[in-house]
Amino acid sequence: MASEVGPRQVLSVNQLDAQSIDKELLAIFKGQVDRILEPLDPDASFRYGPEITAALQFLLWWSCIWKDRPTPGMAMMNLRYTDARGVASPTQMAGRVRWQRLCLAGLSVLVPWIFARIRARGLSRGWASRPPNDSRRRAWALLERLYGIWKYIHLFNLLAFLRTGIFPSVAERLSQLKYANERGGPEANQRSINLQFMNRQLLWDGFTQASLFLLPLLDRNMARRIYATATRRGGRIRSSLARSWEQCVQFATGNVPVSSSGNNVSTASPQAQTSQGAFPEIGVFPRGQGRTLQVESCSFCGAQPALTPQIASCGDTFCYYCIQCVGVEEGDGTAVPLCPKCGDPVSHYRPWGGGEDVPLHKNWSTAQR
Repeated sequence: MASEVGPRQVLSVNQLDAQSIDKELLAIFKGQVDRILEPLDPDASFRYGPEITAALQFLLWWSCIWKDRPTPGMAMMNLRYTDARGVASPTQMAGRVRWQRLCLAGLSVLVPWIFARIRARGLSRGWASRPPNDSRRRAWALLERLYGIWKYIHLFNLLAFLRTGIFPSVAERLSQLKYANERGGPEANQRSINLQFMNRQLLWDGFTQASLFLLPLLDRNMARRIYATATRRGGRIRSSLARSWEQCVQFATGNVPVSSSGNNVSTASPQAQTSQGAFPEIGVFPRGQGRTLQVESCSFCGAQPALTPQIASCGDTFCYYCIQCVGVEEGDGTAVPLCPKCGDPVSHYRPWGGGEDVPLHKNWSTAQR
């Protein structure tokens, strides 16, 4: 929100930011002074806190405002103090500005110090716990009433500032000192620094404070149970997806996964697998129709499962080496070989995962003895 004081408006946010920066600077200086005094007197910060704060505020006023210089916050926001009233001559302007600066020092430094010192003394002497007829109890009640009235005045002044954009504090309104842009032209409301880092710091500080407030309210045991349950479920889902992906890859490449018991993980029929495009149809084999897709033991050597399985035309499973090299020829080698397991003729075979038919001219009827 900008002030309505002419063509060169002063942004209200710049005025509030200037005051905030000055307060943060004073807090940093006070922290350093407390660290210096702590080895000498650990209670110095508590006993002399109002005096330390008032001294730092007076140094800031004397080094900047009294010498007609902007404070660090005002310099960063491109602001300076100016008289809110119009005067006729430079002499009247100088006298009025000098009086206004002294008034600002009294209202922003002296009055807060007197109030803080009286309040600290009342708290340390227990004025609030005195009998109702005691003068110190009445003084404490009056002090609290004055403090409440001051808070209401500050609230009304803030509402007026949001409406008009001038006099963000009561002391500045009473002393008739308002903010003005130090540089005119296009750079009138331009800040001297980028406050992006400060915004990130404030955001992180808010997140930290919220975390410090919420974390003690959480039940660690419940959080552990929730985490363990989510981890187990996630592990099962990941394992299931990994197995499904591995099976899809193996079925697509013709490499069939075999379980620890020697049986294939798939129990679909050859025709069902053929309809999905995973294996060639083997229903042309007399005993292959309707058989489950399981890598069985070799019908000759008994290997469980068969090594590099081959499916004979009878539908039984053999190792590649067994179906190639172990057969015993009879006669002139023209007899049709017989399966040693079922006795059916074996005219050809093919790889278990699919492929071309391979003719076979060996008789195995006498091989298994």
